[in-house]
Amino acid sequence: MLSADPAALEAHCSYLTSGTALVLCLQRPNAVKKLIDLLGPEDPKLAQAQDPFLWRAQYGTSAVQNGFYGSKSYQIAVRDMKLFFPEGLCCAECQTVEEEEVGFCPFLRSILLCQSSAFGPAIP
Repeated sequence: MLSADPAALEAHCSYLTSGTALVLCLQRPNAVKKLIDLLGPEDPKLAQAQDPFLWRAQYGTSAVQNGFYGSKSYQIAVRDMKLFFPEGLCCAECQTVEEEEVGFCPFLRSILLCQSSAFGPAIP
Protein backbone atom coordinates (compact mmCIF):
# COMPACT_ATOMS: atom_id res chain seq x y z
CA MET A 1 0.00 0.00 0.00
CA LEU A 2 1.45 3.37 -1.02
CA SER A 3 0.42 5.16 2.16
CA ALA A 4 2.62 2.80 4.20
CA ASP A 5 5.75 3.82 2.25
CA PRO A 6 6.47 7.59 2.33
CA ALA A 7 8.96 7.36 -0.58
CA ALA A 8 6.46 5.49 -2.77
CA LEU A 9 3.71 7.95 -1.81
CA GLU A 10 5.96 10.87 -2.79
CA ALA A 11 6.80 9.19 -6.11
CA HIS A 12 3.09 8.53 -6.76
CA CYS A 13 2.19 12.18 -6.02
CA SER A 14 5.00 13.37 -8.29
CA TYR A 15 3.77 11.07 -11.05
CA LEU A 16 0.13 12.18 -10.74
CA THR A 17 1.11 15.85 -10.86
CA SER A 18 3.84 15.51 -13.52
CA GLY A 19 1.59 16.61 -16.35
CA THR A 20 -1.98 17.35 -17.23
CA ALA A 21 -4.38 15.71 -14.80
CA LEU A 22 -8.14 15.36 -14.69
CA VAL A 23 -9.81 15.77 -11.31
CA LEU A 24 -13.39 14.58 -10.91
CA CYS A 25 -15.76 14.56 -7.99
CA LEU A 26 -17.98 11.51 -7.98
CA GLN A 27 -21.27 11.97 -6.15
CA ARG A 28 -23.53 8.97 -5.59
CA PRO A 29 -24.48 6.71 -2.72
CA ASN A 30 -21.38 4.79 -1.57
CA ALA A 31 -19.17 6.78 -3.95
CA VAL A 32 -15.90 5.99 -2.14
CA LYS A 33 -16.49 2.24 -2.18
CA LYS A 34 -17.71 2.27 -5.77
CA LEU A 35 -14.67 4.21 -6.95
CA ILE A 36 -12.20 2.01 -5.06
CA ASP A 37 -13.98 -1.05 -6.50
CA LEU A 38 -13.58 0.35 -10.05
CA LEU A 39 -9.93 1.29 -9.57
CA GLY A 40 -8.86 -2.01 -8.03
CA PRO A 41 -5.65 -2.63 -6.07
CA GLU A 42 -2.89 -0.01 -6.26
CA ASP A 43 -0.57 -2.55 -7.93
CA PRO A 44 -1.73 -3.04 -11.55
CA LYS A 45 -0.45 -6.64 -11.54
CA LEU A 46 -2.72 -7.47 -8.61
CA ALA A 47 -5.56 -5.58 -10.28
CA GLN A 48 -4.99 -7.56 -13.50
CA ALA A 49 -5.09 -10.84 -11.58
CA GLN A 50 -8.30 -9.77 -9.81
CA ASP A 51 -10.12 -8.45 -12.90
CA PRO A 52 -8.57 -7.24 -16.19
CA PHE A 53 -11.32 -4.62 -16.54
CA LEU A 54 -10.34 -2.72 -13.39
CA TRP A 55 -9.03 0.74 -14.29
CA ARG A 56 -5.58 0.23 -12.74
CA ALA A 57 -5.32 -3.14 -14.48
CA GLN A 58 -5.96 -1.43 -17.81
CA TYR A 59 -3.93 1.77 -17.41
CA GLY A 60 -1.37 1.26 -14.65
CA THR A 61 2.23 0.27 -15.27
CA SER A 62 3.43 -0.07 -11.65
CA ALA A 63 2.21 0.46 -8.09
CA VAL A 64 3.58 4.02 -8.31
CA GLN A 65 2.45 4.75 -11.87
CA ASN A 66 -0.98 3.22 -11.56
CA GLY A 67 -2.82 6.03 -13.35
CA PHE A 68 -5.24 7.01 -10.59
CA TYR A 69 -5.76 8.41 -7.15
CA GLY A 70 -9.07 7.83 -5.38
CA SER A 71 -10.09 9.08 -1.95
CA LYS A 72 -10.02 6.14 0.46
CA SER A 73 -12.66 7.46 2.87
CA TYR A 74 -15.41 10.06 3.02
CA GLN A 75 -13.31 12.18 5.40
CA ILE A 76 -10.41 12.15 2.94
CA ALA A 77 -12.80 12.92 0.06
CA VAL A 78 -14.04 16.03 1.93
CA ARG A 79 -10.41 17.14 2.40
CA ASP A 80 -9.62 16.42 -1.26
CA MET A 81 -12.68 18.32 -2.51
CA LYS A 82 -11.68 21.38 -0.50
CA LEU A 83 -8.17 21.13 -1.95
CA PHE A 84 -9.14 20.63 -5.60
CA PHE A 85 -12.36 22.67 -5.61
CA PRO A 86 -11.75 25.58 -3.20
CA GLU A 87 -14.51 27.63 -4.86
CA GLY A 88 -17.01 24.79 -4.37
CA LEU A 89 -18.75 22.53 -6.83
CA CYS A 90 -21.23 23.37 -9.56
CA CYS A 91 -24.58 22.47 -8.04
CA ALA A 92 -26.39 23.83 -4.99
CA GLU A 93 -26.49 20.32 -3.45
CA CYS A 94 -22.69 20.25 -3.45
CA GLN A 95 -21.81 23.85 -2.58
CA THR A 96 -21.10 23.48 1.11
CA VAL A 97 -19.21 20.52 2.40
CA GLU A 98 -18.52 20.71 6.10
CA GLU A 99 -16.48 18.31 8.17
CA GLU A 100 -19.57 17.91 10.36
CA GLU A 101 -21.44 16.38 7.41
CA VAL A 102 -19.25 13.29 7.54
CA GLY A 103 -21.53 10.34 8.06
CA PHE A 104 -24.72 12.37 7.63
CA CYS A 105 -24.59 13.31 3.96
CA PRO A 106 -27.09 11.38 1.79
CA PHE A 107 -24.63 11.30 -1.10
CA LEU A 108 -21.12 10.17 -0.30
CA ARG A 109 -18.49 11.82 -2.42
CA SER A 110 -15.12 10.70 -3.71
CA ILE A 111 -12.31 12.37 -5.63
CA LEU A 112 -10.72 10.77 -8.67
CA LEU A 113 -7.43 12.13 -9.99
CA CYS A 114 -6.28 10.69 -13.33
CA GLN A 115 -2.82 11.16 -14.80
CA SER A 116 -3.51 11.84 -18.46
CA SER A 117 -0.32 10.11 -19.64
CA ALA A 118 -1.84 6.84 -18.47
CA PHE A 119 -4.19 7.02 -21.45
CA GLY A 120 -1.52 7.62 -24.08
CA PRO A 121 -0.18 10.75 -25.78
CA ALA A 122 -2.29 13.88 -25.84
CA ILE A 123 -3.99 14.79 -29.11
CA PRO A 124 -2.82 18.25 -30.24
